[in-house]
Amino acid sequence: MRRALGSSDASDAEGGSGSGSGDSGQTDEVQELLRLRAQAARLNELFFAPAAPGASEAAGAAEQSDGEEACESSSPSAGSLRIPNLPLWRVQWAALPGAQEVLHIHVPHYTSMFERLFRTPRPWRYGSLYLPNGSKNLDNPEFALEPGTKAPLAGTLMEVLQAVRFADGRLLVLAVGVGRFRVAQATQSTPYWRADVELLIDSEEQQQYEPLALQALESVQDGLAGSSSSGGSSSSSSSSEPGGEASSSGNASSSIPLTALMTAVPVAARAAAAASSAAWVDYELADAREESATGEQNGLPAVIDGSKAAEAQRMGRRLAAIAGNEVLPMPFFDQLLSAAQAAAAPGIREVIPSSTEPASLLQSAVDAQRAVLRQTAASAYALASSAAAAAIERLTAAGSSSSEGGGSSGELREAATATVAAARLNTAAERGVEVQPAEDVLGEDALDSEPDSLAVALRLESAVWVELDAISVLANKLRERELPLPNGMQSLRPMAVPGSSGGSSSGGSDSDAPAETALLQAGAHPDWPALRRLQHLSYAVTSQLANISASEGRQAFVEAPSICARLRLGLAALRKHRQVLAAVVAAARAAFGSAADPPEDQHTHVLGLLASGLLAASATAFALEECARRGQAYLLTFTADTLKLGLVAFAAMNIALQVCSAVICRFYYPRTLTAAAAIASGLAMSLLAALPASQLLVAPEDRARVWNDFRRLPRDLLSGMWLRRSSLPGALYLLLTIAFPVAGLAYFLAPNTTLYHTFGYVYGKSTAMVWKGIGAGLMTILPAMTFTLKDKAENELLGRSIARTLNLGLMAAAIGHLLVLGNILNHGIGGFLLPAVTATWGTALLASMAGLAAPEVAAIAEQTAEAARSMD
Repeated sequence: MRRALGSSDASDAEGGSGSGSGDSGQTDEVQELLRLRAQAARLNELFFAPAAPGASEAAGAAEQSDGEEACESSSPSAGSLRIPNLPLWRVQWAALPGAQEVLHIHVPHYTSMFERLFRTPRPWRYGSLYLPNGSKNLDNPEFALEPGTKAPLAGTLMEVLQAVRFADGRLLVLAVGVGRFRVAQATQSTPYWRADVELLIDSEEQQQYEPLALQALESVQDGLAGSSSSGGSSSSSSSSEPGGEASSSGNASSSIPLTALMTAVPVAARAAAAASSAAWVDYELADAREESATGEQNGLPAVIDGSKAAEAQRMGRRLAAIAGNEVLPMPFFDQLLSAAQAAAAPGIREVIPSSTEPASLLQSAVDAQRAVLRQTAASAYALASSAAAAAIERLTAAGSSSSEGGGSSGELREAATATVAAARLNTAAERGVEVQPAEDVLGEDALDSEPDSLAVALRLESAVWVELDAISVLANKLRERELPLPNGMQSLRPMAVPGSSGGSSSGGSDSDAPAETALLQAGAHPDWPALRRLQHLSYAVTSQLANISASEGRQAFVEAPSICARLRLGLAALRKHRQVLAAVVAAARAAFGSAADPPEDQHTHVLGLLASGLLAASATAFALEECARRGQAYLLTFTADTLKLGLVAFAAMNIALQVCSAVICRFYYPRTLTAAAAIASGLAMSLLAALPASQLLVAPEDRARVWNDFRRLPRDLLSGMWLRRSSLPGALYLLLTIAFPVAGLAYFLAPNTTLYHTFGYVYGKSTAMVWKGIGAGLMTILPAMTFTLKDKAENELLGRSIARTLNLGLMAAAIGHLLVLGNILNHGIGGFLLPAVTATWGTALLASMAGLAAPEVAAIAEQTAEAARSMD
């Protein structure tokens, strides 16, 4: 190895010496860096290369176990579902079949795993397994890959489509899920996990291929019957005694009981389903694989060099092309979509013959794809037949060998039962994770009273598309613009085309729509098997749901035993999502009336911000209630008066805002708020102001005290503009006491300007009015809270219940604002004020957390100081 590296370095030096003789010292440093990088790359190749023929026996065996077996493990052998020694990628999220993933590999043991994988022939396949809490539990015995542990054993078989290697060894990998598996037995745990795995087959797939398995069994039985008769005649002729028995050595296979043979049918059906699925996976990944193969044929490496700009840009363009398409589009969809768009284009009648219908363009595209799909179907059937026959022969051979050995066919029964039986997957229920059953949400719509079958799955598919279309309508109302489904999802929608034998109409489509309109919607090709379409949809529905977590939520789909079970899970999540969206739309319409027709994102945003401010007002009211429980004297303190003034001012400003809008603007409510919302808001604000105002002005001496406090307010505010005792919470409270009124005044006096520069646009007067109410809260309630908390921080009283209540209210308001504003900022939209507003509420969250932790921090510091003094 040293000789190889040395000769390479020498050749590099000779090749660069002539051209670099006149370069500066900086150029020499660059050349030295390039030389070291090239040497590191060659060392990397030598390290991961397969063992040389003359290597030691032990090294060769180790290299074979780490490298060459990965090639063998890419697919199961004929008639078997088992994949040996599959490398496993255990992470804190669950991957799904049909979904594309972009992985950033930087952990050394996983870079080693993928580097070894890339040195085997394609397809490059590995297993993705969900691991709760990620690498933290990688070496935890409780999460070992064994039945009964906390580690899920059901995962997704992934195929690498493209990869980029950076100069520092990091990898960027584009992969797609191609199937499910369960861990049968772990074979390696360090430096990364490997295991013998078994493909998981949906119950509907097994049902579809059981007739094929029965045909294979009948063929075997016919062969056994012929052999038995031939063997029986020879045995009888050779027997000399009248009561003698026929020799068992003539043909022991004939003694296999029919019940034992029938146990092999499910095994053969599953093997046939796996073989057929492999053929369809080759078709469905054809375009994705072709793009990678084209680059290699043009001289590009299988793994792109990230240090070369042209190659890295090629990968970047590919990643940009799949942005927003987590679900892999089917190969037929691009042509169907182009035809549908062309048929729907304005003026199409002018460029096609008058006798030609626009829908015929889509029909022509469908016909053009039929040959490939029917050829794939024939190939899948042939492979399934071979796999079923191979499985039957293998299992009957096991029974035959046991009979010849004088035993029974117990090995056959055991082998079949072990393969068919529902092996333990360490599911969520087995791991103690609570999951709401889909039946609790769907009720009778779950169709759980019927056994899982293709017919039930088709009815569930129709319900899924109804929910998806309803959610799309509601979401488009909130966005005030139409956002179509991604191509990957749209390619799974059933499409009806005249003259197609396998077409079916979408259950989610409008039955009253004209036939031509339905024809111009591209979707799933009619000749693509319905079982494959349903299978893909059962996974793809998760891409449209934000209420399904990437961990346990998606893992439930991996562990589901059937297509129907996954469709029920997806349908339940879709229904809950639709109910939430419907409630948001209803709340916006109830509050804004015709001003929110249609309702839009900005309505929900400003309502969310206003609700967050009301949480701060509630915390203030709770703090005053705590003062009242301590005694009347506590309600007469400067702290209580400050909080009361904040509440009264907030309520008074909102009431004045509504009255002015109603009277001066001549009943402004039809264009801003509904009458019911205005009355409810007015009553709430009146109640909010009544109790503090009554406590402030109940007696003459109280009025005199409040008047004196009010006159002293400017002086107290000025004196409060610096800290009497330095502390982090106090400094943050002071900063917020200044920032909140300034922002609130801007909101109140210039609502359209501040709203525009925060959200990037202004919907109308309805959102501007609520924006003013938010500004009123920033000028009153929140400064009263932060000023009070600053005073508590200076007096080291943040541990008291009143201070804790106010800190919790400030934290709730900050979290509510960050949930709304952070989501807008994360999507890269909004005005130039949005980062500043978000940072202000981030500071509020930090101040509340620091205030809540201040007593504990002070106690720890005191204990540390006391321990130091005792040591002295």
